[in-house]
Amino acid sequence: MDLFTCLSTIRSPRSARCERLDVMAHSMGNIVVCEALRASNGPVVDNYYACNSAEVGHAVYPDAAQHVYPVQVSVIGFPLVSISEQDAVSEYPGPNLYRNATLAGVHVNSEASLGTHYHDGIGQKAKIVNFYNDNDAALDIWGPNQLLKVDVGYAYSFTMTNDVYGFDQFFKSGGLFVSDKELFWPTDSASILPYIVQGRSKAMGRLNSGGGEISTSNRLSDLIPNIESEHSGIMNFPLYETHAIWETVAK
Repeated sequence: MDLFTCLSTIRSPRSARCERLDVMAHSMGNIVVCEALRASNGPVVDNYYACNSAEVGHAVYPDAAQHVYPVQVSVIGFPLVSISEQDAVSEYPGPNLYRNATLAGVHVNSEASLGTHYHDGIGQKAKIVNFYNDNDAALDIWGPNQLLKVDVGYAYSFTMTNDVYGFDQFFKSGGLFVSDKELFWPTDSASILPYIVQGRSKAMGRLNSGGGEISTSNRLSDLIPNIESEHSGIMNFPLYETHAIWETVAK
């Protein structure tokens, strides 16, 4: 049973088991919850607590600042990979489908005020409370990892005529003697988003303001003084250090 079906069953009018339903997710679990809310036709959750979310910020908050991380990978002082922010943007000039999910076919440099974001409307299906960490070490790695897309086995191309960008095309490599398979948006979003499209904002778990689908944001360092760069401190730290979070949730 998928998460959406599970939540819908719990909150079914036939069920008297649940008067209030809150969901808490951590890291990549937030992608699952956001997708479940996106798939629902109406509210199935009262409060959704997102902790250290690995979802792309633009998917829930389209006005988040564009943020592209440079990549630096070294071994014993010798650089193996070095991609500047400018090189990363020019290497993949594809559409920002997290920020503008309705515009697969519009070039990333011309989409600033167009379209609707990927998780548009999920904030009406649950009150979203974002717990973020400015210094989250795992989400620091998450950023440069976005620049390593397009992943091996996938491809992106676009047409251009007289300096005007045309339609985007996405592909999954077929391998030796097998034709590439074209992927289509939004039908193949489960392949296009994780393997091809770069996130061009900070992760949701590093956004320090509410907006878009986010009702309120809470800085984890204000609730857990010793959180520092921890990604999983909310689960790993003892209760006497994390009690402020659970008090916030209980309200």
